[in-house]
Amino acid sequence: MFQYTEMWNEIQYNFTSKICVKTHYRFLKTYRNTFTGSSATTAMLGVLRDMPRFEKATTKQSKKVLNKLLQNHIIENVKPSDKDTGFSNSKTLYRFCSSSFSDQEEFREILKQIAQNVGMMIIFT
Repeated sequence: MFQYTEMWNEIQYNFTSKICVKTHYRFLKTYRNTFTGSSATTAMLGVLRDMPRFEKATTKQSKKVLNKLLQNHIIENVKPSDKDTGFSNSKTLYRFCSSSFSDQEEFREILKQIAQNVGMMIIFT
């Protein structure tokens, strides 16, 4: 079980290090310390591909991980709406929340699926 926590911490640390957080302007408003969905997808894909188990990760898989971050309040949409259906790989603005990941079991399942989808043999207990 410790290996999953370690893997999660590595992903989270590398993602926060790799993502370009800056000030964005939308509709005459200023949003500080934000990043776009497309830059998050690119950064997460880079993080996953840098890890030995996920070298062949896809954009779809990185979006799955980012959606899980969104659902578990690691990141948040700057302008949430009633019709939000999850993470969007677009110009949508996001920022980091101050809470921690609450559902590590579900996150482990995503990592397991990614590893299986790229043809890696990983034993998860």
